[in-house]
Amino acid sequence: MPMTLVRRLFAILIAFSTAPGIATAATCSTPVGCGFNPCKSPSDHVPSSLWGRLQPVDVDGLPSGTFAGQESRDTTWNIRNGSYGLNNPFWQSLDIEDGWLFAGINKGLQIWSLANPRSPDRTSNISTAAIPSLFEAGHHTHQVKDVDAPPGNSNLLTLTGQSAIGMVVWDTNNKFSPRIVYQDGGVSGSKFGEEVYATTIAGRHYGFLAALNHPGSGLWIYDLSRALEVGGSGPCVERRPGTVNPACNGVFLGKLSDAPLNHVDGTGDDASGHLIVFSGGYWGGNGLEIWNVSEPARPALRMTALANRKVHGSALWMRAGRLFLATTLRYPDFGVIYDVSCALSGPCSLPSTPLYRFPLANIDDQTIATVTYSESQGKPFVYFGRRNGHSLSGLQAEWLFDVSDLPSGVPRDVLGGNPNNGNLGQPTTSVVGTTVGYWSWYYACHPSGSNHFEPTDAIFAGKYLYRAGSSILDVHELTDAILPATIFASSFESGDLDEWSAATF
Repeated sequence: MPMTLVRRLFAILIAFSTAPGIATAATCSTPVGCGFNPCKSPSDHVPSSLWGRLQPVDVDGLPSGTFAGQESRDTTWNIRNGSYGLNNPFWQSLDIEDGWLFAGINKGLQIWSLANPRSPDRTSNISTAAIPSLFEAGHHTHQVKDVDAPPGNSNLLTLTGQSAIGMVVWDTNNKFSPRIVYQDGGVSGSKFGEEVYATTIAGRHYGFLAALNHPGSGLWIYDLSRALEVGGSGPCVERRPGTVNPACNGVFLGKLSDAPLNHVDGTGDDASGHLIVFSGGYWGGNGLEIWNVSEPARPALRMTALANRKVHGSALWMRAGRLFLATTLRYPDFGVIYDVSCALSGPCSLPSTPLYRFPLANIDDQTIATVTYSESQGKPFVYFGRRNGHSLSGLQAEWLFDVSDLPSGVPRDVLGGNPNNGNLGQPTTSVVGTTVGYWSWYYACHPSGSNHFEPTDAIFAGKYLYRAGSSILDVHELTDAILPATIFASSFESGDLDEWSAATF
């Protein structure tokens, strides 16, 4: 039997044995540009011939709706002609805690129950109009930039974004009717928040804000537990620098930097210590800094690195007593992962050589690279994504690495490709003469793609990966399936049966 026919039969076997339902791929019938095209809506899942360790859950199509009462997770139909809001959201960021998904959308906040992890159920859809202090401009079409809750706590949420939103703290005990308890906003366009990080230290909750726009720029620290106390009867609002509300006394704790910043993340526990990393780079080369914040009122600098480099997304995590940093460098564009365990015990320098380095393909001057860390069933994963980059082409522009083997081994791309050789090695297919893989199936410049798709955030909850892709919010399942392309490798075809030894059925 010809090997091409064997491959097709094997792919069909996998499709019928693992998929709950198969939808016929809807693609454009001719090569297309990167702009809006009706044939790129609705978004369709990647076909089974490209499945491997990742498989799409929404094989019967994403819920798509054009009004707020529908639980839409697909707005690829929106031509973006001034139409932004709750009726047509674009998903910008995610956080998942304790079975609840928080989504920052361009003009608001959504809360989704993951009681059925394969089919999220939306419980709240709240407009930014609910935020007490808002300095809107016509071009602020994507206001909310980031959301984050303390690890394991779904009853408290931080949010930030454009329009001088600053730091907004929500009481989310009631997932159907969350309420704002505190805001530190800006004045006349200052304090554009880019990212927030929330954590729990010695039983109290704290928040960290990375913000652009002087005089609101910098890294700001807040006592979130105090915010809940002062906002019990209604939002306590202040604008630092500017109006200081004495009723909010004790919420704002100080600043670690005045530089324009894009990113903040952290990790730790009370035994090993709590650390944060923040970085900038949209307007200049600010490098990155790592601080010990185990005593938030008295933070201690542990590392200053990559001075004069544009450093975008950064993520910290601890594993087996070691501290790791994943970040992105611009001009030239690379994703890098370091072992920064020395920062656990005191000030130190960034190692001269990263544990891993790969080129960030398909990135332009307007793109803000992002990095997200999460765990799936005890295994650590790092996702490299981007903001401001929905005109995507090429084989791969986002990466999901299994980093279980660090520091002695190397990260493994879940798709099976190698980012250092053009992402080759993963299964591919041809669509109207365009070669695509699992991720690039969705890219707007491809005939199979989705209008306005932009892979910003992706986070695991159990074996499911939830991805904020601007025009789609989709779900993927992590499996142990082995790709047909792996089994039928060249060495197998030549008679080497060792390729079967790695297969799992």
